Amino acid sequence: MIFGLAAVNCQKSQTEHKFNGPPAVTILSPAEGEVLSGPDVTVKFKLKNFVAYEGGPHLHLILDDNPYISYEKSVEPYSFTNVHPGAHALRVFLTKPSGESYKNPEAFAIVNFYVQQNTEAPLFDLQKPILTVNLPHTGYYKGWVGDRIEFDFLLKNIRLSEDGYHIHYILDGLPYDVYKYEPVFWDNARRIGTHHLTVQLLDGENKPVTGNPYLTVKRSFIVVE
Repeated sequence: MIFGLAAVNCQKSQTEHKFNGPPAVTILSPAEGEVLSGPDVTVKFKLKNFVAYEGGPHLHLILDDNPYISYEKSVEPYSFTNVHPGAHALRVFLTKPSGESYKNPEAFAIVNFYVQQNTEAPLFDLQKPILTVNLPHTGYYKGWVGDRIEFDFLLKNIRLSEDGYHIHYILDGLPYDVYKYEPVFWDNARRIGTHHLTVQLLDGENKPVTGNPYLTVKRSFIVVE
């Protein structure tokens, strides 16, 4: 699948609904710690102050550390197929038409669950820091002159600061640090070809944060003409 880079132009072309409060999502099923028979897992959720539709705002669903599923329906459940036995985690969050995530806490939800057996510890400790890298996704982007690629991430149970926790990433061998909870737009990643990204959550002493999986994320994406 090939995606365009012009997030701003995409967003301007959409008409978003107006609500009085922040967008919110609640995962109704699976429940936290639930043991499912599998191998298929049906996800049910509840939305507030948010409507998903084709070409507009939508949801991203992440099972464990797999690439996100873009889901453009507000009511119908979504089913993951052939989920292997053991411990799993589901992350669901709300996005703008461009795919950029909403940053208010209510727009992100996570649950641990099991398929067939619960002999393992939960995948995530829900009281410790959680990092989710949303964009760029693994795959292909179509590049046009002047477009930028967006680096977008979500955080739970942690706050960024100049002298504390921060995001450290390496893009094509060059290191960068992010101290604000907002997306970053890359001009230097629109070059045609393959790009490599490593993202880490670091503490105030520049040491990797521990306590949960996927606090270091590696992925590649390809820009084509």
